[in-house]
Amino acid sequence: SLLWNSLGTVMMEQTEFENAILFYKQALEIDPELARAYHNIGYCKATQGEHETALEYLDKGLALGTFPENERAESEHARSSSLIGLGRLDEAWEAYECRNNPRYSGATCFSIPLKRWDGEPLEGKKILIVGEQGLGDEVMFMNVGHDLIDLLGPEGHLTIGVVPRLEPLFKRSFPTATITKHSTIRSNGMPMRGCPLIKDWETYDYWAPMASVLRVLRTDIKDFDKEGGFLTPDPERVAHWRSELDKLGSGMKVGLLWKSMLMSAKRSKYYSPFSQWKDTLRTEGVIWVNLQYGDCSEDLERAEKEFGVKIHQMDGIDLKDNLDDLAALCVAMDLVVGPMNATTNIAAGSGANTAIIGAPNAWPYLGTGQLPWYPTAKVFSPETISDWKPAMTKFQSWLETEASGDKSGKVSGAA
Repeated sequence: SLLWNSLGTVMMEQTEFENAILFYKQALEIDPELARAYHNIGYCKATQGEHETALEYLDKGLALGTFPENERAESEHARSSSLIGLGRLDEAWEAYECRNNPRYSGATCFSIPLKRWDGEPLEGKKILIVGEQGLGDEVMFMNVGHDLIDLLGPEGHLTIGVVPRLEPLFKRSFPTATITKHSTIRSNGMPMRGCPLIKDWETYDYWAPMASVLRVLRTDIKDFDKEGGFLTPDPERVAHWRSELDKLGSGMKVGLLWKSMLMSAKRSKYYSPFSQWKDTLRTEGVIWVNLQYGDCSEDLERAEKEFGVKIHQMDGIDLKDNLDDLAALCVAMDLVVGPMNATTNIAAGSGANTAIIGAPNAWPYLGTGQLPWYPTAKVFSPETISDWKPAMTKFQSWLETEASGDKSGKVSGAA
């Protein structure tokens, strides 16, 4: 059974999900108590956006009681992600607290000398919320920021612990809150996150990981029904970048990203290959501007030599570390397009028109096919991450309409 399970995982990593599931089911034929095979089928189904079916298999595995504790933690987390992906938010956010289980491999461990908030009334309280997971997640979860400040009321106070690169943007966006940096050190081999600049711990009532506040502020899709962005770029820098972009000539200015800096074999399947951008990059009336952080010189050279397309580089900006100026540049664009990563989260969070080339029914869509976190974002998804061409075709068709100035029709490409 373990051999069949391993063969299934090889197929899964190659995005051959149906073959993977056949192997996992063969493993279960041999050993019906192999909980990890149920988990793996659930993972395959969730990755394909089939969250209802994923839940069925994950629940079967969890019900067996044969999981080692660390594997159980992984399966509980997968289950919570599928609940979120279905938009069952009233139960999903409670289940999502399992991400804080130290046996879960993706857990962020904290060292904060305060009582962790667990749903107590917050009016008039002083609370610290601390960023967790990746930088893009810190941005996305702060969709609740202004509502949380309102919930605390005039007698309460919010402190936000963020990655240092986000401090300037967050200070402008949440002026009544205190913004401090978090940092992570290793203690006994375990990464521990804290907020080293806070000294007046005795004045606080609670602390919480950022996403935990979703349990009271985003329990229904309609709770996300906001306009524009929740981040505030520097208006002077927005004006500066609009002036600089105007120098590139007439046409729709589109900021482009196409990959993550961490393009492992496991992560790469969530991104459309750069070769599939060829036809889209040739869209008439579009001027492309690079927003891809990290070394992408090879791709930029390929675009110019093979595709015949110039992707412009803006001088005087650090796309990786100067996130405050990056937000201003994104808002100055007519459109920002790319996968779900730090930059597109910042762009959409700042109210920039943003197109996400994203995986089918990913959990941040909350069962809507779009991104309720970001009203100015549109999602273009394939049917399966094994084939990104349909998503690119839908996006290209929509972009051609936008670039031509004919915006009378609805956004038929977003799906």
